[in-house]
Amino acid sequence: AKKIHDFIRGLSPNPGAWTILKGGKEEMEVKIYRAVIIAGGNEPGGKPRVATSKPAIKNFPIIPLNGGTLEILELQIPGKKRIRADEFLRGYELPAEGYFE
Repeated sequence: AKKIHDFIRGLSPNPGAWTILKGGKEEMEVKIYRAVIIAGGNEPGGKPRVATSKPAIKNFPIIPLNGGTLEILELQIPGKKRIRADEFLRGYELPAEGYFE
């Protein structure tokens, strides 16, 4: 988690760290500009699945990883402007079995 967080910080704002969000038959390139590490994590060797945290005020996508969980704060999808992740989730439903490659 720390290596990926440092990678995102190192490439922001330009050129921006990117990944592929896969879910079912869909694939979408996602640029990640800001993220934070929060507690928790993934089982060793597990896929970096997508989940949604639901605290009282926020609704950000989270990625459980080995060594912690990455909470995405700002991102960009093709053809759209850079936005906060909570704004993204208001207009796009993450696939239930989605994961980042």
